[in-house]
Amino acid sequence: MSAKIKDEIWEDIIGYIEKGLVPAQAYLCAGVSKDCYYRKLKDDKDYYDTIKTAQQKFKQHHVNNIMRHSEKDWHASGWLLERIYSKEYAKIEKVEEKKVDEFSNMDDNDIDNELSKFNEGSEDKNTETPERETET
Repeated sequence: MSAKIKDEIWEDIIGYIEKGLVPAQAYLCAGVSKDCYYRKLKDDKDYYDTIKTAQQKFKQHHVNNIMRHSEKDWHASGWLLERIYSKEYAKIEKVEEKKVDEFSNMDDNDIDNELSKFNEGSEDKNTETPERETET
């Protein structure tokens, strides 16, 4: 590619973005380096604005698509509201606490009491361990 990138390459990048690619994917698909792409944005405000417009066109296309489907099925509207206004419309899922074992709801005192009972019970039994025979 020559030192000066042809206008049609810059137009290709805009087309890729309008189809949904993020800028990093778009300039790579067009064979343009990251440095060159960002230099173009810095030096050419009109091109920068065109990129922003391309991103908005992509978003608007899909919002319109969701809105069209929401006329037939409310789920599309619900999905859109959850994504755009998540603080107001996101699903709140209640997570139930599962009891892992009988000790999960005990505080430190309860656990100490249970351990004391356990230790008292083991003292009553013959807890001596038989010695192992070793081979000589």
